[in-house]
Amino acid sequence: MPGHILCKRVLLVSLIAYLLLLAACSGNASTTPSASPTARVSPTPSSPAIPAGTVLYQADWSHGFGGWQVTGGWKATNGYLQSDGSDNISITAPYRPTVLNYAVEVHLQVVSVVQVGGFFILSADRMPGRDGYNATVSSLLTPGLTSGSLAPKLAMAIDPLSSMEDYQIHDYQAGSDLRTYRIEVRGPQATLLLNGARNIQAVSDSTSYLSNGPIRLKCGLVILRVSDFRIIAL
Repeated sequence: MPGHILCKRVLLVSLIAYLLLLAACSGNASTTPSASPTARVSPTPSSPAIPAGTVLYQADWSHGFGGWQVTGGWKATNGYLQSDGSDNISITAPYRPTVLNYAVEVHLQVVSVVQVGGFFILSADRMPGRDGYNATVSSLLTPGLTSGSLAPKLAMAIDPLSSMEDYQIHDYQAGSDLRTYRIEVRGPQATLLLNGARNIQAVSDSTSYLSNGPIRLKCGLVILRVSDFRIIAL
């Protein structure tokens, strides 16, 4: 084989080997920068849901008023509160529920009506962005008195009133036995249950949720005995 042909072949083989070597080196070199460590993000803490039926607050009057805001005309004795028949007196719970849906449950006895027109009201004050509510027993009569024009009434109302849907009223005899008054607050609706039976309700047409208080019991011209007060999550 002529020398110049052999020389060309040697050069060609050397060139091919050089190109293969360059390709191998470029394949091993990474052009992708190393990934920086991923930052750890702590989850946003969230308060656990409160199961329905949880007692959020229960009054303890065994050693006095137990932190309640009380006007004149009340006394604490033997674990219950009792009014003296004065007009427009009230007790206000020291606790406001932190849940949107809740029940207020009161065990209450009308010991006696001092004067015609006696009343009591279980209520939550309206607050910015939330309507309040009132469950009212009114026009109570003294023993032995009957009057068609002044029959005792039970009413459930939204505060403030904006339509007739915000207000319902029934004839009602409060009696003198111990009864359980329970207001269930769910969204814009307040429902009153008497001794566990659903009785009367009112619905706000202006707010999505009703007020969480202050929650108070107001009365006048009637002697009430309040033996238990609870707030329960719904």
